[in-house]
Amino acid sequence: MHIQMPLESNVFSTVGDLPLHPLVVHFAVVLLPLAALVLLLAAFIPAVRRRFLGLAVIVAFVGVVATFVSKESGEALAGVVGEPETHAQWADWLMVVSAIFFGMAALWLFLSKRADTGERNPQTHRGPGRGAATVVGFITALLSVAVIVLSVLTGHSGAQAAWGGTMGASATSATSSQNSDDDEGEESGQESDEGAEGAAAGDAASATSTTASGETYSLATVQEHSTESDCWAAVDNNVYDLTDWVAQHPGGQRAITQLCGTDATDAFAGQHGNNDEAKAALSEHQIGTLQN
Repeated sequence: MHIQMPLESNVFSTVGDLPLHPLVVHFAVVLLPLAALVLLLAAFIPAVRRRFLGLAVIVAFVGVVATFVSKESGEALAGVVGEPETHAQWADWLMVVSAIFFGMAALWLFLSKRADTGERNPQTHRGPGRGAATVVGFITALLSVAVIVLSVLTGHSGAQAAWGGTMGASATSATSSQNSDDDEGEESGQESDEGAEGAAAGDAASATSTTASGETYSLATVQEHSTESDCWAAVDNNVYDLTDWVAQHPGGQRAITQLCGTDATDAFAGQHGNNDEAKAALSEHQIGTLQN
């Protein structure tokens, strides 16, 4: 029996068969910092303010909407693949600060327009002067810096959650493969001295042994099953046959195939954390334990 965990069906979950989050998150991490950078320059360069303040406010609005959709779609995706806590915390802060940022930018635009009108028609127009607009512009500039920093932290933590464990697993796999090759070379030398029968018996005892809890496998044995059609992985000292799960994984096949033949403990923890559904799905594929 294999447990499949589809994305919950709601407006923020999928577009067609694809998760919505990775599609919209790029709008947020590009548009918000872009708007923040322009508004930061506008606070100190009058020519930039006159030409681009209105456009920057529009871009900021689109960025805030994209941030909201990214946050909601990320929470929908987290229900399937687990929630990266650090990434989620930075995203929460970015949502709040970006909303305030847009509100102050819109107010700055309004006050600037009013001040411009007052300067052109001082006899007929009364309202907030240039000083009020300048103060709001300065506050917007400070918020711009905060938005840029939070955008970087949110994007970086998201990239770490998506790729950090994978890259670590790949490095572990490469190192383990090299060690395995070295071990095989040493064993070949021993075979010439001890004889083929003795070496084969030693390899069999090292690779697989029977315990009270089931089969025990060495990491070298796990590494032999490193393809999409024959995919084993070790997680928390347990060994899993993920061959059937490759095509079923809600996050895509690549997320599993990159872990085939490796100790994927760090990758699984980085992606799923303490997600009980992910752990339950993984447990269905356990075939034994990892030899210490």
